[in-house]
Amino acid sequence: MPTNTKKIALEDLEKQLKKAQKKNRSLQSRIHVITEISDEQNEQMHQLTERMARFLPKRQVEWLEGNTEETHHAMRKQEVAIFFSDLVGFTKLADHLEPEVLTLILNTYLEDMADIAMKWDGVIDKFIGDAIMIFFDHTNLSSSEKAFACVGMAMEMKLSLKNLNAKLLQQTGLKNLIKIRVGINLGISTLGSFGSEFRKDYTVIGGQINLAARLESRAETNSIYIPCKIKKLISHKYQCTFIGREHFKGISEEVSIYRVDKELVTPYVGNSGLMKQGIDTIQFSITANKQRLSHDKMYSERLKKSLYDMINFIEENSE
Repeated sequence: MPTNTKKIALEDLEKQLKKAQKKNRSLQSRIHVITEISDEQNEQMHQLTERMARFLPKRQVEWLEGNTEETHHAMRKQEVAIFFSDLVGFTKLADHLEPEVLTLILNTYLEDMADIAMKWDGVIDKFIGDAIMIFFDHTNLSSSEKAFACVGMAMEMKLSLKNLNAKLLQQTGLKNLIKIRVGINLGISTLGSFGSEFRKDYTVIGGQINLAARLESRAETNSIYIPCKIKKLISHKYQCTFIGREHFKGISEEVSIYRVDKELVTPYVGNSGLMKQGIDTIQFSITANKQRLSHDKMYSERLKKSLYDMINFIEENSE
């Protein structure tokens, strides 16, 4: 090959190399930008999720993250345990409190109750002033397990009031501020996302929810009222007192009302040294842990898919 031809070929090769290097730098710059955008979007999503979790039930946030737009409109009927509570005489008291004191009392109370609800894995549906609605919709729990969880949560809330009132006494100088009443029910209800195009609420509706609300309004101060069907499910763990029978507005059948008084101490059985109550508590804990493990696995799979999508995007744009 003549020297001039070799020189031209070499120059052409150098030009192609420089062009390829420039394209590579451009591609690396684009990858860097895409990575920064992805990191920024991930951080924004994390912050948004944290903000959502302050205003929406934990299960609703998880549901919104893991479902498509079509499934957001899906409704289903399933058994749920429903909890209603409110503060006795608080509305009248609130009229005489300064806004700052009212905010302190209410936020302290709701925060403590929310911590207990999350400990028992209940879905905090809503706060309505000083009222709270919580439900247990776990499909992998039996009727008795849902009833046990809901009543156990309510009992812990009731027992926590002594410390809560002591804390509020130090902060406000007011005695025995917090007195609650609770109504609990169990039954088939409709669960899903309800509302308009611009504002939806993940909640449960139906006659069973109405009965829980009626029981709560009927309950005495610092009392937990339940219907007979729940009493039958928990009677081996809790001492209950029959209150009476009553017809409630909107409820077709007469309701037998019971008050949950205290947790029973189950004696040891034979030589095994295991109490039935302890066994049931362990079984409930195992079930709840399995549910959390399943959620973590789902989250890991979604994260893996997102990474693969990003790699495919970079490869397509590098051609």
